[in-house]
Amino acid sequence: TGGFNFQAAWTTGYVAGKLSGRAEDKDLD
Repeated sequence: TGGFNFQAAWTTGYVAGKLSGRAEDKDLD
């Protein structure tokens, strides 16, 4: 479903950002 794709994309981006150290730029819970 679109919701699953969104969740997967968000999670992938979030994890990638954390690994890149960019997650600290945006403190999104």
